[in-house]
Amino acid sequence: MSRFLGYVVTGLANGTIYALVALGVVITYRVSRVINLAQGATGVLAAFLFHYTLMGRMGMPVALASVVAIGFGAVLGAGVERFAVRPVRHRGALATLTAIAQDPGAARIVGLPVNGIITATWAIGGASAALSGLMYIHLNNLDQISLTFVLISSLVAAALGGFNSLPLAGAGGLAVGLIFSLSQGYTTVAGIGELLVFVALLVVLIMRSGKPQLDVVAEF
Repeated sequence: MSRFLGYVVTGLANGTIYALVALGVVITYRVSRVINLAQGATGVLAAFLFHYTLMGRMGMPVALASVVAIGFGAVLGAGVERFAVRPVRHRGALATLTAIAQDPGAARIVGLPVNGIITATWAIGGASAALSGLMYIHLNNLDQISLTFVLISSLVAAALGGFNSLPLAGAGGLAVGLIFSLSQGYTTVAGIGELLVFVALLVVLIMRSGKPQLDVVAEF
């Protein structure tokens, strides 16, 4: 029983990280109808900045280094939206929370700063990615491959909610974490956890094959 509980705790801990990244993906998608695959890269860069530069070379206290790294993620997220997404975003493809989601033109007429809201939301997504990266390196080894897998798991979680539902994305992240932890703990087959996550993603994509296609920003 204690073994099972250990796997559950580990799964929920990692699932929280997946959920945090997934929530950032969902938030940016709900605002701009773009799936930000750079979310994972943002978390990786923030984690390396925190560990090797701010803590390693500069010797910053953990709290200060965390704030700087999260701020870096926010600036990076806003920069991606401003310089990569906005120039190619089609008019009328916006879909934010409230009046912006229904009619961006009307939102502008009534005085809502559409571009500012979108940029701010991408900054929030970048900050959440940075926070997830900091959380990850306290539970796992710091390497690019494992951090990239965090994005894949998070995309599965976001896809479970159709990239629109925050509760389903959060629950999906926890579920993916549990599946991965339990499968790794109770089987000796190498890569079984990754396989199950990929199968889950495939199933979700097949189930949603008839839905409208999504715009994507490629990971840098």
